[in-house]
Amino acid sequence: VCALQSHSLWPEAVVIADDLFDEYSSLQSPGGVAALVFWPAAPASLPTEESCLVLDGLQDPGNVGTLLRSAAAAGMSTVVCATGTVQVWSPKVLRAGMGAHFQLTLHEGADLQDWLPGYSGTILGAERGASRAYDDFDLRGTVALVIGNEGTGLTHEVRGLLHERIGVPMSAGVESLNAGVAGSILLFERQRQLRSS
Repeated sequence: VCALQSHSLWPEAVVIADDLFDEYSSLQSPGGVAALVFWPAAPASLPTEESCLVLDGLQDPGNVGTLLRSAAAAGMSTVVCATGTVQVWSPKVLRAGMGAHFQLTLHEGADLQDWLPGYSGTILGAERGASRAYDDFDLRGTVALVIGNEGTGLTHEVRGLLHERIGVPMSAGVESLNAGVAGSILLFERQRQLRSS
């Protein structure tokens, strides 16, 4: 890092003692390199005419990171996070996202009740027990795929704004899927349909 600094590629580098570094790291075995950076500013307005993944109150950083990674891999370039969703730039979400953050347009703190009524596409909510399976629905148009909280699912207010509830059929005896898994299935089904058309 210090050698790179001499080439003006990086800002000022500071070397600190290992025990001090360990004290400030949230990892059990930190890698020894850290950076102080500013979070990118979110775009001023929420999307109204493009497909997006919508996270409605997800709390688990691993699930959110997984969904960001899947969104990037499946070509869904915009993610809208409702108020109450875990902070997408938190260290645990960043680690789980494995760089996906930098391929996506991320919106945080969205008021879904205010935004969704003006959305021009189809609003689809993932819910267990939904009467329609995810692969029975045409996902090739402009869609907002809404994934709810891990424990409570979609908020009551958002349920009332959905055009359709879709689910992932499961074998008997299985209560539900992890939110990251369910959302990833929907994202890749959309990609499959787009590639087939």
